[in-house]
Amino acid sequence: MAALAGFVVVLVLALLADQFLRSLGLPPPAAQLTPELGRQALAAWLRAGCLLLGGLVARAAIARRA
Repeated sequence: MAALAGFVVVLVLALLADQFLRSLGLPPPAAQLTPELGRQALAAWLRAGCLLLGGLVARAAIARRA
């Protein structure tokens, strides 16, 4: 259950981060390359943050069960 909770958090946060970036107009339309490295780096850092938060949620869920 802890792994599932972490996965759900990562999924929701990644979708929200993508929507946030789209609202700012940062990513290009679908099936087009991102021309600037800065945009790619920003998206990668946001997704890495989502993964980190999901891992922390899973770790907290495991600790709560123990």
